[in-house]
Amino acid sequence: MLVNNLERDLIFARRLVKEAGELALNFRAKGLEIENKIDGSIVTSGDLAVNYLLKKRLREERPEDGWQSEESIDDGSRLKHSRVWIADPIDGTRDYAYGGTAWCVGLALLVDGAVTVSTLYQASTQTLYSAAAGLGATCNGKPMHVGTCLGVSNMKVITTEHERRWLKPAGAKIEPSRDRPFLLRLALVASGEIDAVVTGSPKHDWDVAAGALLVKEAGGLVTNRKGGALLFNQADAKQLGIVAANLVCHDEIMKSGELS
Repeated sequence: MLVNNLERDLIFARRLVKEAGELALNFRAKGLEIENKIDGSIVTSGDLAVNYLLKKRLREERPEDGWQSEESIDDGSRLKHSRVWIADPIDGTRDYAYGGTAWCVGLALLVDGAVTVSTLYQASTQTLYSAAAGLGATCNGKPMHVGTCLGVSNMKVITTEHERRWLKPAGAKIEPSRDRPFLLRLALVASGEIDAVVTGSPKHDWDVAAGALLVKEAGGLVTNRKGGALLFNQADAKQLGIVAANLVCHDEIMKSGELS
């Protein structure tokens, strides 16, 4: 069977995030070193080890591609590349550091600013989410589809306190985050477990990229809070809020005007 370049990249990314996830588990089992970042968040020796592994493997096997990561200094060199790998070595570091299972390794391939390959691995539960443009989204090899909720009323949504103020009166069922990181929340929209994720606050590209393609390939829609398309690998590597849902729910959320 012939395998095209997109499928090769997907196979490579699946293998890489699983290797990274196992490394993270090994580091946690041995005992983590934990430090505080300038912004008040934490980083562990496991985050840094996974970041090093991902970058090393990509340099070895995809040397012509660019690189962006939460745990790497952004020197702007990624802007010179058409193909860029974007990583969140461990999304949900606090959950990871204190023995949780919701954390995950996120890795996506951008081509001209659009996500073409996405992988997300929950090592603690051995759950692998993946997608490639035009090839659909899967969870542990089984196809995923967004939910069939027909509007905001009774919509299961993970959202922020600000958005909760208007979504709850509209009939939405507010789901607790349970320490689930943002990438995993998007994966849960793709799998239909959650109907929507809504936040008006800016999000870093690495918090969104690997999850956005999962939702799209599962039949949903992910935009910024104004309804605009997400474009990655820009000079300012942030998105203007996020709305992720099936097409009907997304349309109702945007028509409310609350996020504009």
